[in-house]
Amino acid sequence: MDTLLKMLKLIEDWIVPERSKNIESVRLAIEIMSKARAREADQKTTEIIQKNGGEMTFKKGNKLGFTSENPLEKNPICFLGRVGQKEALKNIPNWQAQVRDFMDTLIDRSKPS
Repeated sequence: MDTLLKMLKLIEDWIVPERSKNIESVRLAIEIMSKARAREADQKTTEIIQKNGGEMTFKKGNKLGFTSENPLEKNPICFLGRVGQKEALKNIPNWQAQVRDFMDTLIDRSKPS
């Protein structure tokens, strides 16, 4: 595989649009290089899977994934803020957690006693 990639690198260096009048040969060389790089990426992925016992590390519904005592909603809560609030929030560390805590306080205050 390394020999093929070295050969394709030589082709890539040799056939560039400025030097070649034959656009079809440039297109073909680019297509060959793209396929070779994709094959190399597939081979690396296969090696990683084999190292992990034939399984992907992160499967859908993985029980070892991130868990929390306070899970988040799948769909975000969206609202329009005042002009400048969005940019100002970006400068506040951990602002999302603070907004969530404030919303809990707001909800608790609005409950009938």
